[in-house]
Amino acid sequence: MVPGVIRIVHHLPGRMRLYIGEIRFRPERAAHTAALLRVQEGIKECTANAKTGTVLLHYEQNRISEQSIVAMVRKLSLRPRPETAPEQQSGRRVPFQLEDLSIFAQAALVAAGGVMLLVQFAVYLLKRKGLSMQLAVWTNLITLLTALPILRSGLEGLVLQRKLNNEFLIATAIVLSLLLKEGLTGLVVVWLVNVSTLAETITLDRSRRAIRSMLEGKEKYAWVVADGQEKRVAIDQLKQKDIVSVKIGARIPVDGIITAGEAVVNQAALTGEPIAVFKKQGERVLAGSTIEQGTLYICAEKVGDQTSVARIIHLVEQAAHARAPIQKTADRYSARIIPASFVLAFVVFLLTRDIRRTMTILIVACPCAAGLATPTALSAAIGNAASRGILVKGGRYLEEAGRVNYLLFDKTGTLTEGNPAVSKVISLNPDYNARTILTLAAAAEANANHPLASAIQKAAASAGITLPCLPNSEMAVGRGVKAMIDGVPVYVGNSRYLKELQLTIPSTSELDDLRQTATFVYVASGKQVIGVLAIEDALRANAVTAIRSIREEGITDIGIVTGDNSAAAQETARRLGIERVWSGMLPEDKFALIQDLQRQGRIVGMTGDGVNDSPSLALANVGIAMGVGGADAAIDTAGIVLREDNPEKIVEVVRLGKHSLTVIRQNFLFAIGANIIGLGLGTAKLISPFWAAVLHNASTLAVVLNSTRLLSYSPEQRPAVSQPETKEEDCLPYSGMRQ
Repeated sequence: MVPGVIRIVHHLPGRMRLYIGEIRFRPERAAHTAALLRVQEGIKECTANAKTGTVLLHYEQNRISEQSIVAMVRKLSLRPRPETAPEQQSGRRVPFQLEDLSIFAQAALVAAGGVMLLVQFAVYLLKRKGLSMQLAVWTNLITLLTALPILRSGLEGLVLQRKLNNEFLIATAIVLSLLLKEGLTGLVVVWLVNVSTLAETITLDRSRRAIRSMLEGKEKYAWVVADGQEKRVAIDQLKQKDIVSVKIGARIPVDGIITAGEAVVNQAALTGEPIAVFKKQGERVLAGSTIEQGTLYICAEKVGDQTSVARIIHLVEQAAHARAPIQKTADRYSARIIPASFVLAFVVFLLTRDIRRTMTILIVACPCAAGLATPTALSAAIGNAASRGILVKGGRYLEEAGRVNYLLFDKTGTLTEGNPAVSKVISLNPDYNARTILTLAAAAEANANHPLASAIQKAAASAGITLPCLPNSEMAVGRGVKAMIDGVPVYVGNSRYLKELQLTIPSTSELDDLRQTATFVYVASGKQVIGVLAIEDALRANAVTAIRSIREEGITDIGIVTGDNSAAAQETARRLGIERVWSGMLPEDKFALIQDLQRQGRIVGMTGDGVNDSPSLALANVGIAMGVGGADAAIDTAGIVLREDNPEKIVEVVRLGKHSLTVIRQNFLFAIGANIIGLGLGTAKLISPFWAAVLHNASTLAVVLNSTRLLSYSPEQRPAVSQPETKEEDCLPYSGMRQ
């Protein structure tokens, strides 16, 4: 299929499948397109399949037509996409690359050339001229065999792309060396090129292995009810209409309707709500939510055709082909110096008739080092990041991370724990102090294991409270619990539970102040409400340090963008020292905010963990998803995924990005400097072809070795520096959003 084709495959009322040529076999672009479509008006749901190049859309018929959807897709296809190589975009056959060889094959080429060089060196030390002459034939043969991949790449580049590439330049010099009986010079050139290729491949392979290790352990099985029995089935084998049983502590693997059961469901990764919600028969649940209490039987409506781990690993392995913008510098340099080198070599030959000087220029002018300056550095940095629990899907994201000047954070699950914690205990009866109220609540909830109960139990443990003998309790799922303590009934639950018990809840100014930011758990003894526990989404312990460190990196424009209410968002911002806050934001609002900032010339970073963040993560210059356990849509669309829910990892990403750019600039200095010096020495006949090879490959090795420093680079803490004070006028609300 032609990449630009967009056509309707089939459609039903409210449902349509489109073929989009440009997303076929491009998982990153497919995820990006799906994320953009999800936030369009009238689109209820959108999933993309890169293998088939199709998207499945569910839409509202009364709001949008089929023709409008096709027009919308055509318009969105003009948006900037994650970059791929020009050959991939055109659909033409891609020339053979040295990196296409397996590590084993590359190592064999290096070993063969290395052994022959050692033998030649040993013969030189022994001064055995006769033996040296006999070895010349073997040297030429090994040179030719180990150079075959280079010769193939150079010829295919000329035939398929009609351009002179690095390999063609090297291949020309190798052929000249063999014709001039300079087999040893040719062998040195070939061996060093193969060494640098192997080093580059190893750094990327190390990154891949680290990423696979990082992603191990995700759930792969679900329980399906069939013939009255529960059977374990691989998640990627689930089908529509399957009845899936999900018990306490398990993740829901499908989107569907609850057919039986009731449960407290934590869907923070999907909706941004920090407090778990009560779900019962007939209600809809989404994949990625977690059962905190109860059991659900769900009729599957939507199932994934791939496991999460497989999709992520596939995306990461595509990162090797995602070209960073800075790589264009090397491409432009190579595109100019290679033809110039041939012209200079030809002119020198015409003027001097010296074929050795001509060969020297061809060898020393090859921009191999410049071509490796970016990919080797970014591959090493990606490997370093993976070893730190940071998944980088391509060098372009790391480069953008080093240039970010406006950083946005989702609140729930990113800056906050996403888990409730007791923030305050309020007594409503003078006969009961805060410690007694907390003791009664913890004792009543001792046998419960939902998030609010866990928060109460943790608060009691932190206060050093010894609980009385564990009582028998009666659970009212999603509402509260009743326990008999010292012969007195104690009720702990929400306002609905107390209303069912016909208990009156007193109103105080203190409760009114907390109502907007906290969830209330009421405690009653007998027929009287004696206290309230205010439970809030706890701030991450290292969030304050992370924000301070980000400012120290020069990123002073930081904002919170959340779907939570204004009071909760403002309180979180106040505690973190963040001035810019956008609350009550829907996914399309976040999307529009980032568009506006980018129109102002800002390089925007977005950090989130939920499905509601995925469009913003896709649109931002660099999207960072918090936690591999987060929503699959966020992981798919983000350019960077953090294994830990640790905001300080974002600081490491920024520092690693900046240091990578520094190393790349150093690499360009080594590469271009060696070319200029070598061309001058070669033209003046001050170096031979052999020393031209040594100089050329020394610069190449210098680039590779300099890049490998990124593998061991540690983004250590920097000393605090003073930051400019933020002025009030810089913090005005964004006019296009709800505050």
